[in-house]
Amino acid sequence: MNDDPRPQQAVAGAPEASPSGPGGSPGPEEGRTATSAAPDGPRTPSRRVVLLRFAVQLLLAAAVVYAGIHFAQELIRTKPKVGRRTPPRTALLVEVVEVERSSERVVLDAQGTVGPSRELELHARVAGEVVEVAAELVPGGLLRAGDVALRIDPVDYELKARQVETTVAQARAALRIEQGSETVARREFELFGQDLPTDDLDLVLREPQLAKARAAVAAARAQLAAAQLDLERTTVPVPFDAVVRTRGAVLGTRVTEATALALLAATDEWWIEALVPVDELRWLRIPQRAGEEGSPARVRDEAAWGPGAAREARVVRLAPGLEPQGRLARVVVAVSDPLALDPANAGLPPLILGSWVELEIQGPELESVAVLDRGWLRDGDRVWVMGDDRRLEIRSVTLAFKERDRVLVRDGLEPGDRVVVSEIAAPVQGMQLRLRDDPVEEGERPRGRAAGEHPPGGTGRDGRDGGGRP
Repeated sequence: MNDDPRPQQAVAGAPEASPSGPGGSPGPEEGRTATSAAPDGPRTPSRRVVLLRFAVQLLLAAAVVYAGIHFAQELIRTKPKVGRRTPPRTALLVEVVEVERSSERVVLDAQGTVGPSRELELHARVAGEVVEVAAELVPGGLLRAGDVALRIDPVDYELKARQVETTVAQARAALRIEQGSETVARREFELFGQDLPTDDLDLVLREPQLAKARAAVAAARAQLAAAQLDLERTTVPVPFDAVVRTRGAVLGTRVTEATALALLAATDEWWIEALVPVDELRWLRIPQRAGEEGSPARVRDEAAWGPGAAREARVVRLAPGLEPQGRLARVVVAVSDPLALDPANAGLPPLILGSWVELEIQGPELESVAVLDRGWLRDGDRVWVMGDDRRLEIRSVTLAFKERDRVLVRDGLEPGDRVVVSEIAAPVQGMQLRLRDDPVEEGERPRGRAAGEHPPGGTGRDGRDGGGRP
């Protein structure tokens, strides 16, 4: 139902007309009626208007796109142009050491344990009670050859010796009686003047009895000598200059021949069994017989003596077997007067039995070799060298000998070559280097110090100065 009355009146008041005029077209009256009624309802845009609006929008969009493209082309055309320039050269600041060739002695580093050259477990040769002990018979005590270490109660042995002396006197008396009897028998035989066989004559002259008496005297004398020897053995002497390692008897101890009274170590010489790689034995002079001179050596015990202290030693022998765990050769090194008891050695540090020490054993002298710190060796057998053109050269060298802190170079370096001692993080053959005193050329941009390099006037991690020297 429509609320507006106007359309309803117009429809109600309109005359009925035929559906169509001649030819099916509306009549004149019908057309006028429709035209007059149109303004009263909503208008719909015509198709022409719609097409016109779409064309305008399309032209605007095309204009915007064209303007954007034109603006971008103009920006590209008018952008500033940057010309190519060669980057400045970079030179790494390093430190170098000039190579010098000289004669150097090979030094082998070794380690070993200190032990005595002679060690003796002291025993008594008679049994008894200890009645006297030397004041130096304590661990660490020093005893001279011939000193009395201790005495055993001699009373029993004195009585036995006196008893045997009585036996000797009785045997001698019996011998003299038998000698008198033999003299009487010989005179009686001569008075009778009878001829007897030799065997019978010996019996008549009492030769067997005389021989028995003489044997009894000899046996008694032997018993007396044994008794006197046992009496002497109640005193236990020291066989050589020694230091006491352990003591096994004190005053009042009842000892036998099996009792260990003390453990002594000779003080004239101690030995160090140094462990040396088998391939380094060729550098040593090892004696084969007594009287031959071996390679000299120096002994260090930094834990006991402190830094810098050392004792002189010499190689005396090569042990026949290898050390079982590391398969190293065992070289015997001797140290004379290890406790520095001789006044000529006063002030020298004493060795300690059983201590673990370091040794520097001197080998032969090598001619015309270059000496480098072991830290300057790169990749086993290479060194960094600064060439005359200030560029890095990575050279392979031939090593004559490698020590703990240094290496001896036989070939690959010439006198005057400059070995780079600074650390370079990424070394490249031909890279540009410079020294601290080098002027900076035009177009050259210096780089920072090499890794690990210290500031001028300071010291680096290795404790060397600016020239790489200790």
